[in-house]
Amino acid sequence: MTWRLLFVDDVAEDVELATLELGRWPAAWVSRRVDNEPQLRAALAEFAPDIVLCDLNLPGFDGEAARAIVRAQAPASLFVFLTGATADATEHLDETVWDKNRLELLPMQLQALIDERGQRTPRHADLDRSQAERADTDSPRAPGR
Repeated sequence: MTWRLLFVDDVAEDVELATLELGRWPAAWVSRRVDNEPQLRAALAEFAPDIVLCDLNLPGFDGEAARAIVRAQAPASLFVFLTGATADATEHLDETVWDKNRLELLPMQLQALIDERGQRTPRHADLDRSQAERADTDSPRAPGR
């Protein structure tokens, strides 16, 4: 079971640093990065992230707009602002806000968020399992098996 993490961030290096820190997280995970609205919408539909980690300030597109899109298109995804502009985040107290300047905390923060929300397995795990079972059932079986 693999967690799907979607980074909404215009700075590739910030995401690279975050993924380096996530190397210490014992859970299996894959990630993708997007930096604009069309990419976000496509990733929500195709990648189906369990967790969206979103910068607050993006050129031509901001975290508020991204959050609204995630809430509308993928309401079961966990959403976190991951930003270096934590002073600007005080108006977002209804959301989880993590500091990009403290990325060493990211593995622990992700695990705590998952535990707090009671989401023990990735959302797509059941879907993947049912698709595998369906494929197994649909595939022809040899006689005597």
